[in-house]
Amino acid sequence: DIATLNRGFGGSQFWDVFQFAERIMGEHKPEFIVLYSGDNDISSGKSPEWVFADCAAAVARLRLLAPASHIILLAIKGSGSRWEQYPAMQQANKLMRDYTDTLDNVSFLDLGVLLLDENGQPDPGCFLQDALHLSEEGYRRWNEALMAHIHTLQP
Repeated sequence: DIATLNRGFGGSQFWDVFQFAERIMGEHKPEFIVLYSGDNDISSGKSPEWVFADCAAAVARLRLLAPASHIILLAIKGSGSRWEQYPAMQQANKLMRDYTDTLDNVSFLDLGVLLLDENGQPDPGCFLQDALHLSEEGYRRWNEALMAHIHTLQP
């Protein structure tokens, strides 16, 4: 029930969002910006602190381009193919959560927990065969929780 414009691109990292923010945003001034990145950052060998610094730069750049937009920063998800990197992802998530807690009109949303099974492991039903990208079920879970969050932010 919300008009959306997908500006995502595969393989992106937070620095790409910073670098290409003007192209990503164009003339759009959306009510909400949903930002997911970090998965590829950690996978490329960046430390949680580096990922956080790039995230903060991207959020600041988006804030300059769309000062009235509410930015929803999504936590980095764990996945079967990158499970060994999950501790670093969780460290980056904590840094990002602590940062967003200091900002107005920015929220941090951990949808990654919705993709875990009862044992805290990636739920295979939420991922494609590559154990990295979300399946239809994974996106359904994310979408449902994201929409509920957005509805709490709307007047």
